[in-house]
Amino acid sequence: MNHHEKMQQHFQRFHDGGVRRIVGWTFIGIVVAMFFALVFGLVVKALWNWIMPAIFGLAVITYWQAFGIIILSKILFSGIHPYHGHDPHRSPLIRHHRSYDRWWQEEGKTVFNSWLKARAGANSPESEVEK
Repeated sequence: MNHHEKMQQHFQRFHDGGVRRIVGWTFIGIVVAMFFALVFGLVVKALWNWIMPAIFGLAVITYWQAFGIIILSKILFSGIHPYHGHDPHRSPLIRHHRSYDRWWQEEGKTVFNSWLKARAGANSPESEVEK
């Protein structure tokens, strides 16, 4: 079977049931995410209403206020990033270090060693006579 036939077979399988499968899994994912958001909001509401009025004398909150507190705390404490999570492979600082490591392996070590030799030569007794 050549490459063209394999591609046709792949696209045929995708077309036959793949779209329904993707739509189905997307729907299930949305339902699961909504369930976890509901539960998390209820937990925050329960904890707030149990702790905050007793300790600080604050008012009791509703579910939507608890949900708003979750969103507000996400914005305040972790910021809004162009990517989700804290993937170190996407971090600009990690990318900078990787590029530095690559530069060091390719040419940095040679440049540093030549600088050390030049510096050692400048501090030798023969260089004092030349000046």
